[in-house]
Parts: sequence; structure tokens; C-alpha cells
Amino acid sequence: MSDKEQQFTIQPHPATTNNPADLGEGKTPGLVSDAAQAFNTPGVAQLSQGTAAGLEQPKTREQLHEEFKKLNK
Repeated sequence: MSDKEQQFTIQPHPATTNNPADLGEGKTPGLVSDAAQAFNTPGVAQLSQGTAAGLEQPKTREQLHEEFKKLNK
């Protein structure tokens, strides 16, 4: 083994507050990128009456069971 002992140092974090926006552009791009806006969505999309009327009716349990039997032969 070597006579020298390993030395470790702790590097300071660049943040001075708990607000990620204070870190600014370029320092930590993951916190201030467009990915942070992923959850700012407009909400639930509702279909118009014409579009909703053009959709097929959902299948009943019996119809689904028959489809299941056909596919698993």
C-alpha cells in the first residue's frame, strides 16, 4: 500500500435557494428545460357531437367473450 492516504472533498452546490429557477440557463439545463413544462396541459379533450356520433358502439360482454374465443382457438 501507499504511504499517502486518499483524500476526498465535497464540492458546493451552485444553488443558493430552493427555487430551481434561480439556477438559471446553462448551469443545470434539466431543471429549466421544456421538459419541466410536460405537465402544463390544457386538460381533457372533449369530442364534438358529430365526432362522437360517428364512433361505433362499445361491444357487450357477450360479444367480447365471443371475440376472445375466436382469437384463442
